[in-house]
Amino acid sequence: MVIAVVAILAAIAGPPMRDMLLKDGIKSAVVELRASLARSRSEAIAQAYYVTICRSSDYENCDAGSGDWSSGWISFLDKDGDAVRDAGEALIDVHEAISLSATLTLNEVVSGTDAKDFFQYNRQGLPGDVAGNPAQALFVLCPFDGDAKKARGIYINATGRAGETRDTDDDGTHNWSSGNELSCS
Repeated sequence: MVIAVVAILAAIAGPPMRDMLLKDGIKSAVVELRASLARSRSEAIAQAYYVTICRSSDYENCDAGSGDWSSGWISFLDKDGDAVRDAGEALIDVHEAISLSATLTLNEVVSGTDAKDFFQYNRQGLPGDVAGNPAQALFVLCPFDGDAKKARGIYINATGRAGETRDTDDDGTHNWSSGNELSCS
């Protein structure tokens, strides 16, 4: 009888508990990414060099091609400003794969799409001008189930400041700075 009651309670509590853990994991990943962006911007200003943040699965070099950042990312002093980590360019931050079932993408804010594999700050902490760098960027963290109501994001405006998305219209889905809703499709 006790086993049956425990099984029923576990079945009832299972999905809400799983959703709560996913939501907490996504929130934690957003906080970590925002901290990494802040460190990178601060170092660009303090060191008076470009700093590039890129997706990286080996935690040493940037991964080629656009796509999912959930395997990890690095930031480094990019002395020549080419968005490629060369010998002698020191790592600032290394972030290993996020520990939840989610995807992380970087998009150009203007279109909300056009996935990017790096973001660069210039010496003043503004978005860098290397070819392919978005003037404004939007990181979107989506659960694998594609539920946009669980998605969270970080946008980087034209001054280089990062801000977290929030639900501005109280419909359950986060919006980014222009008021557009986050999408996981």
